[in-house]
Amino acid sequence: MYTWVDYSKKYGIGYMLNDGSVGVYFNDGSKILGGYERPFVYYVDKKEKEGQKYIKEEFPQEHSRKLTLLVHFKKYLSEKQTKRTALGRGNASYPLGTVYLRKWLSTSHGVIMRLSNGVVQVYFKDNTELFYEQTTTLVSYINKKFEVETVLRK
Repeated sequence: MYTWVDYSKKYGIGYMLNDGSVGVYFNDGSKILGGYERPFVYYVDKKEKEGQKYIKEEFPQEHSRKLTLLVHFKKYLSEKQTKRTALGRGNASYPLGTVYLRKWLSTSHGVIMRLSNGVVQVYFKDNTELFYEQTTTLVSYINKKFEVETVLRK
């Protein structure tokens, strides 16, 4: 995940992936993801494990408020992204809906996020970060000086 913002007291958590896709994990457990410069959105209902891809104009009316919030989060995160360094992260492009925030947990020490591709990211309150890639067993740590250390877990 490239950047994120916690509005869980009101809506949920918004995030931007490396490829510019923006998503929201809503407080009700539903998720929405909009591809950067794509006319589609991907929506996962709170009761479903798999989502549905929609053309924006055909998105279900009963969830239109969530689409509006996605647009607002996209604007905010795009502005935030221009102020932040990429920290050497890749610019991978994912097929829409294949990578999205599956679960998250906020603790007194930070925020833990699990993506649908198995990547677990931990953002600590002291501005350090930890990334665990399940498929490659890589663990990366970013310290306060934005120095990245990556090790292959045995």
